[in-house]
Amino acid sequence: MKALAVATPHDPRHGPRVRVVHAITKYPPATGGLEAHVQSLAVGLRARGLDARVVASDLRRHHEPVLHVAPGEEAGDGVPVVRLPTVGAGTRRLRIPAMVERLIAERPDVLVAWDVWSSAWASASEAARRLGVPLVASPIFHERSPGWTPFLREACARLPDRTHVLFHTGWEEKRLAELGCRFASTGLHTPSADLREHAAASAGPLPPGVPEGRRLVSLVGRVTHSKGIDVVLRAFAEAHERLAVEAPTEAARLHLVVAGFVDSDERFEPDAERLGLGRRVSFVYDRPRREILSLLRATEVFALPSRAEAFGIVVLEAWAQGCLVLVSDRSALPHVVSHGVDGLVSPLEGFADALLGALRLRGTQERERLVAAGRRNVRERYERERGIDAFVGILERVVQTSAR
Repeated sequence: MKALAVATPHDPRHGPRVRVVHAITKYPPATGGLEAHVQSLAVGLRARGLDARVVASDLRRHHEPVLHVAPGEEAGDGVPVVRLPTVGAGTRRLRIPAMVERLIAERPDVLVAWDVWSSAWASASEAARRLGVPLVASPIFHERSPGWTPFLREACARLPDRTHVLFHTGWEEKRLAELGCRFASTGLHTPSADLREHAAASAGPLPPGVPEGRRLVSLVGRVTHSKGIDVVLRAFAEAHERLAVEAPTEAARLHLVVAGFVDSDERFEPDAERLGLGRRVSFVYDRPRREILSLLRATEVFALPSRAEAFGIVVLEAWAQGCLVLVSDRSALPHVVSHGVDGLVSPLEGFADALLGALRLRGTQERERLVAAGRRNVRERYERERGIDAFVGILERVVQTSAR
């Protein structure tokens, strides 16, 4: 096994470049938090002299209606990507049949597997076993019904003995252990935010359909039931009604924005109509990133009542843009946001009360303290360059351990 040679740019005197191959279901221009996280790592590793590559499916969206990345279309980030056809797209039984052979053909020195529920995880496990190369695996665990537990245990059992498993939070490791998945070698590595990008983001125009000069409550994420869009609609309607009694003028300025990328045919406009929200809500889909950053910068309360979240990368984005963050107490979210320290955490059943409480903090020192703590978190714990350096260190230790 070659030593991990890291130089920027690569210097032949340091030996051949280590090839790190990521196995993932989708890769940009497909959208999603995991996709963006893997892209940032791949780009960062290449900037540090490693030969980072990706093997993925050709899917842009794998829920119905299924969409594919166009032939020849790339992410524009300089990362070599192999895109493979799938079987079972539009279902949870999606497979990428040729991935094992393709991963082997890439001649990796290190393989990285993403998402324990995916075919990519199983393929990377098999390829690493056949090649005898080290494997780093990140579960990105999210809850499924109990009927899926045997599948989960089987996916974990497929990992080669010396696999190093990386968790986003301690909750993820604990929950997998409760479900019967324990690993000999583990560590933590979290997603990150590019502070340079956020600092450079100007106060540009808001996405079309979002009114200027309002008190904005925003949810940004994949447009799906699991993100709690129905919860935030009901909570906003109730909070608005109650605030209208206390402060009619302020209530009249409230506006909810649901923004994100469409990954299925789910829609929530009918829910908003039934709640009588009318023009007090905007639905903003598949907009450029610069508009989403402008939206977050203009947002007073960022609300994410997600039912299942492996981490919640968008929380970092909201913190970086100065939002007061309110999240549910489900899955990993309360392990990212600390209630009363850097944001607010609420059960789904009390989300309307929590949202009203967050709106009442406007102009207070308490709000400023929470927002400042969130910004500090991003700067000190979740800054992108630091996160990439930490990942390089993990790869270096894995390679050195495997060489013994």
